[in-house]
Amino acid sequence: AGSRRPASTRKRDGLPSLHLDIFQAAVASTRRSERRIVARPDRRHNRSAMPTAARHLITMLRRLDVDRVFCVPGESYLPVLDALADEPAIDLVTCRHESGAGLMAVADAKMTDRPGVALVSRGPGATNAALAVHTAQQDGAPMVLFIGQLPRKNLERGVFQKIDYERTFADMAKG
Repeated sequence: AGSRRPASTRKRDGLPSLHLDIFQAAVASTRRSERRIVARPDRRHNRSAMPTAARHLITMLRRLDVDRVFCVPGESYLPVLDALADEPAIDLVTCRHESGAGLMAVADAKMTDRPGVALVSRGPGATNAALAVHTAQQDGAPMVLFIGQLPRKNLERGVFQKIDYERTFADMAKG
């Protein structure tokens, strides 16, 4: 009660308090439900002692003080999801749509002054998140969008859901 201002007057970074309250409630609700539904891997099975690219990625996110990642789980980045399951310091927030995951990452970045991180699958998943990339660029919010990709050997074969990301995101993202 003491120093807390009424909900109608609270603001952060110019966002109306109602939006803050909804976002914070959604994150809190998702955190509670995540702990119930995300299966943690059985640690008795010794995963490969050799560090993987996914584990290096998660280590780098921790160095950047990332504590939350938003995603729509996809098969194109399963190793990253496995590595996230092994990292208790990063909450994985599952979303129903890639644009929602991206916009939540942008909102998280604005509220915490740390990079907002979203994981999406290739093709339509990436294009659905393009609105969030554009919003982050326009608002100057630090956002990182990871797009699951095919193995390199398959990239030049005209495979399903292949998009030229450099051309798609060139006007709205740093390379």
